[in-house]
Amino acid sequence: MEKIYAAIQCIKQAFPEGIDHVYEDLIACLKDDFTEQNLAALLSYLCGKEPVVVQNDIQNDCTEVKPSEVMEALIQAGYQKDASY
Repeated sequence: MEKIYAAIQCIKQAFPEGIDHVYEDLIACLKDDFTEQNLAALLSYLCGKEPVVVQNDIQNDCTEVKPSEVMEALIQAGYQKDASY
C-alpha cells in the first residue's frame, strides 16, 4: 500500500492542476505497473470518478504506446516504472 501512496504523490506532483486532461494517458502509462483494481482505486481517488467507471475505462483502453510526455512527467516527479504496485 505504501507504493500506491508514493505513486499518488508522484502523480500529484507531476500534475498539480489535476489529472482530468491526462486521465486516459495515465491509464496507458500505468496499466502495466498496477493491478486493475489498484489502478482503478488510485485514479478514482485522484479524479473523483467511481472506481467501477475507472475500471471500465482501464478495461476498454487499447493504447499500446505510452504517451512519452506524461511518462516523462511522472518520472521527473519520482515515479519508478519498474516498481511493483
